[in-house]
Amino acid sequence: MKVHIILNSHLDPVWGWRKSQGVDEVIATARTACDCLDDYPEIKITRGESWFYEVVEKLAPDVFKRICKHVENGRWSVVGGFYIQPDCNLPAAETILKHGEIGQKYFESRFGFRVKTGYNVDSFGHMATLPDFYNAVGIENYVFHRPNRIEKADLPSQIFHWQTDQGADLLSFRIHRGYTTAGVAYKEYIRSNIEHSLSDSAKAVGHAMCFVGLGNHGGGPTRGEIEYLLEHPDCVPGVEICFSTPDEFFAAVRDAELPIYKGELQHHAIGCYSAVSRIKKELKNAETLLVDAGSMYKKEPQFFPVDTENQLEKAWKKVLFATFHDILPGTSSRVAYEDIYDDLGMARSFARDLIDDAIRLKNDKEIAPDELQRLILDNPGNLDYNGIFECEPWLGYVTYMNQKEADYEFIDEAGRVIPKQKILNESASPWWRFALDLTVPKHSRKVLKIRAVEPANKLPQAVEVPKNDFNGVTYQVVAYEDKSDTWTHDVNSFARVNADKFSLYHTQNGNVGNLFSEKVDFYRAAESGSLKCRVRKFADKAMQELSMQLLLTAEQKLVKIEFKLPENFKAVKRQDGISGGVLERPFNGEEYPVRNFVSVSNAEGRTFTIMGNFTSVDVDENGTIGVTLVRSTLYFYHQPFVVEGEHFYHVTELGEHLFNLKMLWSDEFNYEEIEREHLALTQKLYWSESTLGCNRKLLRDPITPVE
Repeated sequence: MKVHIILNSHLDPVWGWRKSQGVDEVIATARTACDCLDDYPEIKITRGESWFYEVVEKLAPDVFKRICKHVENGRWSVVGGFYIQPDCNLPAAETILKHGEIGQKYFESRFGFRVKTGYNVDSFGHMATLPDFYNAVGIENYVFHRPNRIEKADLPSQIFHWQTDQGADLLSFRIHRGYTTAGVAYKEYIRSNIEHSLSDSAKAVGHAMCFVGLGNHGGGPTRGEIEYLLEHPDCVPGVEICFSTPDEFFAAVRDAELPIYKGELQHHAIGCYSAVSRIKKELKNAETLLVDAGSMYKKEPQFFPVDTENQLEKAWKKVLFATFHDILPGTSSRVAYEDIYDDLGMARSFARDLIDDAIRLKNDKEIAPDELQRLILDNPGNLDYNGIFECEPWLGYVTYMNQKEADYEFIDEAGRVIPKQKILNESASPWWRFALDLTVPKHSRKVLKIRAVEPANKLPQAVEVPKNDFNGVTYQVVAYEDKSDTWTHDVNSFARVNADKFSLYHTQNGNVGNLFSEKVDFYRAAESGSLKCRVRKFADKAMQELSMQLLLTAEQKLVKIEFKLPENFKAVKRQDGISGGVLERPFNGEEYPVRNFVSVSNAEGRTFTIMGNFTSVDVDENGTIGVTLVRSTLYFYHQPFVVEGEHFYHVTELGEHLFNLKMLWSDEFNYEEIEREHLALTQKLYWSESTLGCNRKLLRDPITPVE
């Protein structure tokens, strides 16, 4: 039996410390590793993530030259292939691909090869589609630890082929005990780690990996650990140990007969799916803007600066860093997030400026003078936009000071009048806001002319004001007591204890019109805060939207909105959105990470879907869907530390939170339809205006619309 000793340093660039401290530790860790390689010619070192190498190359170029020499000599093993060790549940598909694209590009440019082994030893669970993303960038092996052998006991083997329905295959190894050793007690830890690596599956192939080295805040193998291993090659009887690398281990076992596993790797720390909702929302917004900017640049580069590609990569690196497995899951200290929010703001600002400038350069080239004002709508995405779009075009002082004297029509390129509805402004202001029923094909734009007309004597028939019972679906918002730590360790489901229900105390109508009508419900919870919920019902669609303003005032609470299906609807199939596709999951009441939506269907295919800006859901055996909105846990609160009574620790999520959800009934599950409806919910259109050539005296002239 051969055990491959993997000397490594697990390094969290951000956790209970800020990014700048992580940079310091990168340099120290790299220098120490090089010193050890120089002094002990028998050993090899393993290190991943291109961000680590970028830092050393930039800030310690002398150390980087030493690393390059050791890589060339085969004694420094480069793994990972990604920019950082990310959270492997919540990032967008485009973001995961960028990890591999940017990481592999760096390694190939500096070392002349692409990394073969993916390496996420500390990520808190893994999406089922991860092998697809790794194979797409040439990675064929994978090392992970979580969920560990206790959290997920049904893996067929410690070494297995992780496959997907799309044909990806990732030769995978789960670390049985840990990826670090424990300093003072290193002798016992090393022996114990070796013994734990001797699983039945490892014995069957004759090879296992054992990881040695201080970790978390950098470090790596100590001289004591190295010398102990050199002096005690027989520290575990019957085992041959050798200093090795993950690549060498996988080469040794690749031809063995190994089982196949399909599906996700969960659970570890279910609280990470929802903790610190701000970081999850800010990251998603940055992803969207960068994807859109890149799409527009690829299609029409003539409207972008010459260095756009390099600048986009720099902005993407800020986003990729923010996906780190102790940042995006919400498990870092409060002060650590200050730097990350700055970085994400920079990325969003840069992407938005690119988009705004490109649109206006294109407008200058394409929009000819006209006596009527134009509203230009751009859809850079990969899906057609088909839904209600809201905007507030500037229509001049006369309009705003004499609102009752005019109405407006929006006319498309074919002369058709776009269905519209005048609605309340989002601010406490009398300015006009319009809802337009639009279709804008992917990668295209629509140009509308705006024409003032006399107000209609008779308004079109209004949509019925919605009720809380949506085709038999009812819902309630409840705050439960949540004494779990930030991670919510050691459970797969949140306890529904000490419920504090948000109770309805007032209802009033909101916008009422031909495209949609709405009401606003006002709720209070005895201990936890208040809630405003705008319920919107649409014409000719089995769909409702919920726009919620939640004011959370109590700590250590778990707030869920729970949807109960009609009694005559027996759900038999559940499908959740994940990065890169859809995953069928059980009705077991366990918490799962989701992206964009969750759907349940009956035996006839009839489907109820909830979509929106949430990231964590449970569905019980009755089909009741519990969408987690927020958790007011404490920052960086890790068991077994106990917080009782009054304290001065920072609490996540206190204050106002905005959520937009959409409920949809359909005759069958349709992934593309769900994605389109989600796009309409998030309003992923960019609008601009032009008054080029306008003669304002003509704005009030009559117009004969095309029938």
